[in-house]
Amino acid sequence: MRIKDFSGNLQLIIDGDNQWAFSKDIEFNYHATNFSRVILHNVIHKEILDSGLHFSTHPYMSKLDTLALATLTSNGKAIFTGLINSQGRYSLNPKAIKDRSIELVDIRLWLSKKTPPDLTFEDVNPSDALDAIIETMQEPKIKRGKVSFSDNTPISAYDTTNKSPYSLLKDVLAVQTKSFLYFNQDENGNLLINYASEFDFLNREVPVLNYDNWSEFQLLDIKLEENTDGYFNKLRVASDNVLSTYEINEKVSATNEMKSIWVSQPIGKIASNGSEVKSYYVKNNNTEKTELLEIATKEEYTKGKKCHLYFNEGERELVFNNVWDWDNATLNIFYHSLNKGGVTVENASEISRIRELNTFNGDVFKFEQFNDLADYGDLFNKAKNYLNINSRPRKELKIITTKPFLEIGDFVELAFNDFKFDGRYVCYGFNVKFSANVNSLYITYDLRNSFNSDTLVNFYDDDGYRKNPLLLRTRNKTLYKFKDYVVNDGNLHYLYNFKNLKTNKTGEIITKTKVIKRI
Repeated sequence: MRIKDFSGNLQLIIDGDNQWAFSKDIEFNYHATNFSRVILHNVIHKEILDSGLHFSTHPYMSKLDTLALATLTSNGKAIFTGLINSQGRYSLNPKAIKDRSIELVDIRLWLSKKTPPDLTFEDVNPSDALDAIIETMQEPKIKRGKVSFSDNTPISAYDTTNKSPYSLLKDVLAVQTKSFLYFNQDENGNLLINYASEFDFLNREVPVLNYDNWSEFQLLDIKLEENTDGYFNKLRVASDNVLSTYEINEKVSATNEMKSIWVSQPIGKIASNGSEVKSYYVKNNNTEKTELLEIATKEEYTKGKKCHLYFNEGERELVFNNVWDWDNATLNIFYHSLNKGGVTVENASEISRIRELNTFNGDVFKFEQFNDLADYGDLFNKAKNYLNINSRPRKELKIITTKPFLEIGDFVELAFNDFKFDGRYVCYGFNVKFSANVNSLYITYDLRNSFNSDTLVNFYDDDGYRKNPLLLRTRNKTLYKFKDYVVNDGNLHYLYNFKNLKTNKTGEIITKTKVIKRI
């Protein structure tokens, strides 16, 4: 919605037809990530009125189809483009006017309904991932807008199977990059996908509100609130699909009576040196003559890959392929296990602050499960940024005004000499009531001091995307973990070849976690 362009003289366009009459008393609800809609009452085609056929069922009304595209303009400028989500209040009474009420929702609805993009990300930076998602959707009315990420750490391994575009934009990209996701529309009604960074929040030129310009911004009131909705200062994120960083080597003696063998841990990946197989076998204890032991996944085996053994990911069983003789063979198997793993991070300064306020320990804990993550780097980055966004008390503003001076994603600064509430806030929603009789707007803007735009009910959210991890097998070295790791003084310990993971502020966000026992 382009509320700044609102200036009355409204017109409704459906399927290219702008001859629609409707009540001009309208209420808009718009939100950064949640359900956004416009409800129009008494919608009827002007030709029906001009012909005096408003008590009759008319073919023109068939254009009011669910999911039809509609645009609302103000003085010729498109301020809202959406889909007809529902319609009602249509009466069959012969003495009732055959008008309708329609609900328009912004085309963000399409992002949660579309077929998931068939993509996998392997060491892809967030900007390229965003472009790939938009390109794969093949929706000309959905475009990239202003994009600035706080954290550009590459996404190590991610599979988008069964994940809606909306889930990827909000719960993968926004959280991984510690950025504020918001949507708006351009003058042509295209939906723009935007991300604002911490740098934007701190440095962008913004309106500064104070007592001196109260009248200039036509302010009626500013209501302030502080709460702990969504607050936590200690977070554990876990996945059931984390690959170990170290290799497990197991030796098994085989006979022809065996149809399969079992190793001690669920198998996630067979170890290798690049393209070179590490597992081997010897026959009749002849250690001077070793042979490569080819091991494939069951999927690879069914597609015709030559192998001695095959397995299902996450299982301990290796099944013999009966094309070779394994009698009196000693098998040396090298593999990476697939187990549950997690990381716990905490905001130490916040815990200390709470402890001083109420004499309790001060920790406010939250647990999240992300089975779509298989890479420790992604898991750590998710935890670190998710904590950073939510580990401070939420301050909320309601700015009530008659002047449309903010859009979703805009920032504002309070300067009222109030040590608690002065500072910067981001607009994540607004409610607008338009009265045609006096041609006036009554706007309530909702703003927060953080990048979390969640509400108690998130219309588009679906936790079903938290599965289907991407398990890479083509790397020369693995970048996965089996256990939780400890971060002390900003340095990661027991983390093989991981040098790229650091906390943003040493001492403020650190992990103190125990090792998960192997099952």
